[in-house]
Amino acid sequence: MKYRVTKPPLPYSLQYLLAVTALLLSNVGLAGFTTSGTQLLDDNGQPFVFRGVNHPHTWYNSRTPQALSDIASVGANSVRVVLSNGTHTTNWGRDSAAQVADIIAQCKQHQLICVLEVHDSTGHPESAESSHMRNAIDYWLDIAAVLRGEENYVLINLANEPFGNTASAADWVNAHTDGIQRLRAAGLEHTLVVDAGNWGQDWQNTMYDNAQAVIDSDPQNNLVFSVHMYEVYQNRARIENYVSGFLNRYNVPLIVGEFGADHQGNFVDADSIMAVAKQYNIGYLGWSWSGNGACCTALDMVNNFNVNSLSPWGQRIINGSNGIRETAAIASIYGAPGPSPTPIISPTPTPPPTPTAVPTIPPLPDDAINCVISRANVWNVGYQLDIKITNNSNATVNSWQVSLRFPEGANLTNSWNADISESGNDIVAGNVSWNGNLAPGANAIFGIMGEHDGSFVEPTCDVSSN
Repeated sequence: MKYRVTKPPLPYSLQYLLAVTALLLSNVGLAGFTTSGTQLLDDNGQPFVFRGVNHPHTWYNSRTPQALSDIASVGANSVRVVLSNGTHTTNWGRDSAAQVADIIAQCKQHQLICVLEVHDSTGHPESAESSHMRNAIDYWLDIAAVLRGEENYVLINLANEPFGNTASAADWVNAHTDGIQRLRAAGLEHTLVVDAGNWGQDWQNTMYDNAQAVIDSDPQNNLVFSVHMYEVYQNRARIENYVSGFLNRYNVPLIVGEFGADHQGNFVDADSIMAVAKQYNIGYLGWSWSGNGACCTALDMVNNFNVNSLSPWGQRIINGSNGIRETAAIASIYGAPGPSPTPIISPTPTPPPTPTAVPTIPPLPDDAINCVISRANVWNVGYQLDIKITNNSNATVNSWQVSLRFPEGANLTNSWNADISESGNDIVAGNVSWNGNLAPGANAIFGIMGEHDGSFVEPTCDVSSN
């Protein structure tokens, strides 16, 4: 028997390095969308700000041609398209390369920027029906031929909400860095969109605290990060703190990839989401055009895919203040004039500081300042609270201190927008440098997260000020 002598394969890391080096040398100026600081730029170098809609293609593929036409007709400049790679156990059916090519062509016909996402990874591994994000990356590589050359018009959303509430920060980081490296090694130069953890809502701050590792993994520095805002985001302070803090920390583009005015009966502050998006010049894509199930019909923008039958949510996002018609600008690559550059407001830093002891503050008269606790989220083993401090006096408050007493202990796991110290069942929270000064009628909000043993008892709240 003859033996063939073969060279051992190069290690994957070396293959990746060589591929990326070749890519960079051959593409000194990359075609398509790029990023510059917190702005997304089209191929003409013009800023592009998403004002768009999510469309559930994979479940309603026969509706797609008319839906894309209708979405464009209401003034949207973009659409986020739900695709399936066929790995979800409920068997949604894989969208073929030919179908994706047709979707891209239709988006271009209607002057829409197209964000493609794979939905099968949603909520993994908490959702037993979902599949790991690596399968979404496999899908992009499988259909790469129809994606190449479309960098001017298409962004690749690596996977929709690829991790639920049970995944670790390392799970999120490792899956995204691996996926980005695989796509770049295959020569895909598109702007890539990264979804946050916790079903996209990032209430554990997985993306907020760990985005830098993902940023560093992309040799093209061409990423957009996406948070999905539903019931975790019920007031402007929480929305603005997340947006301003993320932009300040990382200086990269952030979008609200999904949001609504209601989620399974829970209030979502869509007005503030849209106002903050305009204020900080970030994009948004509302969920969704039509076709939501019984739990979530309030999220349909139009009834039964009929553009002439707007729902209250559709009326709000399309025709309301800071809505699509008022704020959308067609991408300049379609021949439309690009928007005038909008000055980016310097975000207010929000990272939680290291807990330190807070000095006692002499109190103002009773009722001059009060605190109110709101449950942002409570689940079987954990909780998240927002604490709002309001100055009801006629004088400016220079600093404040809140005492929270938990009957069964706080078991804190995270906090933000306050200096925190913990002793037994008590938590003392003091203002940080930028939120202590409260004019008459003004308020500040800080948040805490913790664990419980299955029966959560809300703490009492007392506040003093100076």
